[in-house]
Amino acid sequence: MAADTPALARWRSHLIAALAGRRFDYLHAPGPETAADLLTKEHETG
Repeated sequence: MAADTPALARWRSHLIAALAGRRFDYLHAPGPETAADLLTKEHETG
């Protein structure tokens, strides 16, 4: 198991904040690639 670093903690915090502010369409995606595509699309379109 990798050690938690300040950089990893910042990244995790950023990811959680970004997901909290989004719609939850990615939860119903058929796979991880589609979920990532939905998150990217939402980020680009605001």
